[in-house]
Amino acid sequence: MKQILFLLIALALLQGCVKKAENSGPFKEIFSQFDTPTTNLSPEEIKKMSDQVKEDLQAMGTNVLTCVVEEMNSYKIAKMDYPWELDKDVGRRFQNLQIVFGLLGKDMEPIIPEFVTNLNPDRNFVAAIYGLLNCGTLGMPYLEEALNHPDENIRLAVTLALIGCRNTIEGWKPSPELSKAVHAASVSLLGNEDLRIYGIFGVARYCTDPEESISILMDRFTEETNAIMRVAFIKLSAQVYREFSYSDKSFLATLEEIAKEENNEEMVRKVARNVLKDITEKNSE
Repeated sequence: MKQILFLLIALALLQGCVKKAENSGPFKEIFSQFDTPTTNLSPEEIKKMSDQVKEDLQAMGTNVLTCVVEEMNSYKIAKMDYPWELDKDVGRRFQNLQIVFGLLGKDMEPIIPEFVTNLNPDRNFVAAIYGLLNCGTLGMPYLEEALNHPDENIRLAVTLALIGCRNTIEGWKPSPELSKAVHAASVSLLGNEDLRIYGIFGVARYCTDPEESISILMDRFTEETNAIMRVAFIKLSAQVYREFSYSDKSFLATLEEIAKEENNEEMVRKVARNVLKDITEKNSE
């Protein structure tokens, strides 16, 4: 969680350096330090700024939750996209709110009803989803329920959130039914050029049937033309193979063919060789 938080702060700093968008909203003063262009920050300096933000938030007492709700309700992100491409100010405020979510975590339990209320296509549902996500096990039941929301944009946003949070929420494990639902939604993303990378991770992370998942991923591999994506198909298929101790040798035979095929990109062939070697060595132990 700390690594994710530091990354978010780095993103906020990057916005200050590149976009030069000013902070606004109820957290304007707390994040004003990010308005000054700063380059070559060390991890220690980033942590210091994080600690200062956390200290400032704690100084607000319970009023901080009121401000979170006020800020969330003051703007709307209409779709799962990089909102700062649409509006610099909205993007900056959204990133700042993510940092606040990460710092407050389960302390946001009293405002979970506000997050749930915002799971509405006419409101700031993207921020609400991230808020519930940062509530950990307290917020997950609402996200699981929202996977069946009647609005397709909310279903998509929840699907992407669940794919991203797999194995990161302490004490939470998806039910077999939820895994199948996210897996099915992930398969549909494989046909989306912009979101297929999320589909690849979703198929692997929410796998319940290794034979099915590996077959889906490797079938898509043969259709894929982007070398980086082809590498992802191989690596995530291998992840499923290892995780489930899958014994079907046809996957290994496929890797061997990929590694030998001269028409494949060298990067793809190299990854296939390395994955095959790793699996073979572990099987011989």
